[in-house]
Amino acid sequence: MNFHVRRLDPAVPDPVEARRSSSGALVRFVYGVAVALLLSAMAWHFGQHFVLLKGPGRVTAGRTIVSVPYNMTVKMLNVRVGSAVSDGDIIGQIISFDVEKHLADLHHTIADQVSKENDLRIRFASARAGLDSARKRLQVANENVRRLEAIAGQIASTLFRIEIYRESAIAELAVAQMSAESSELAGSIERTQQQLRLLKEHLAKVEREFNNGLLTAPIAGIVGPRLAKTGETVTVGGIVAEIYDTNDIYVEWPIPEWRLIEPKIGDAVFIFNGTRMLSGKIEEILPLAVSLETSGRSMLREKPRGQMARVSTIGSLHGLSNVGSLESNVSVQLNYLPIGDLFGRLVCTIVGCT
Repeated sequence: MNFHVRRLDPAVPDPVEARRSSSGALVRFVYGVAVALLLSAMAWHFGQHFVLLKGPGRVTAGRTIVSVPYNMTVKMLNVRVGSAVSDGDIIGQIISFDVEKHLADLHHTIADQVSKENDLRIRFASARAGLDSARKRLQVANENVRRLEAIAGQIASTLFRIEIYRESAIAELAVAQMSAESSELAGSIERTQQQLRLLKEHLAKVEREFNNGLLTAPIAGIVGPRLAKTGETVTVGGIVAEIYDTNDIYVEWPIPEWRLIEPKIGDAVFIFNGTRMLSGKIEEILPLAVSLETSGRSMLREKPRGQMARVSTIGSLHGLSNVGSLESNVSVQLNYLPIGDLFGRLVCTIVGCT
């Protein structure tokens, strides 16, 4: 029995053509989406500079240097890079031949001053005793002169008169010399005592500042990467340790060279650190030119230089766990349009900015 198949009848759908039609629609949809995404990515890549200003930044903090004004050798260290310290914590101990020699010189000088003061006191006591004897001698000589003048009309030899007047002059000279010597010795003793007091104060200051070589943290914070090693010799003014102040954490943002609008103090910005997003503001624009990090430039050309902005986070302004690790790289974004800030705040509200 034969059946007549109407393959070209438009009322009967062709299964092969139906499958081809559905597959083609899906391919066209995927292709359209891919082209749209590519065009959007290209438009954002080349057009984002007209709606926002974005550049790399660095998380940092105020730094305090632990240093000493003399040559020394690190005997031991109780901290390492990244350790958290509190104000007054002992971070290490040093030894210094310069300080030991200086202390020995001070002790020797103080001993000399004490010996000098004792010698001056002995001479002053002798001078005072001699002054009393000279004054008594002067009194006797003056009495003899008055008696001689009382018998001026009587017979008195010339040699006797000369001897009386000579004794009076010698007594006056002795009193003047002893008085001058006593006054000078008293002044010398006072100056010696003053020098001795200054030396003792300086000795106490050196011993207090050296503190048996113990180094203490001047602030609470995090030990930075610049840290001396045990056994290392550090010269005058050298850095023993560097401590970051965790109460003064901020982001250093070199303002990019290419920009449409100049950033101002108080402008809102967004800080991106990995998957975290923080809202912040420009706290200060430093009048200092720094080298800007740029890409696509020849190594033979000098890096452009621009201004540095100091950015702080809003909310937990000094939260180290929020802004990221110290000296880590972040990205700072400044929106030219207010709608960008509104969108950023909306994202912060949805995902929860840290």
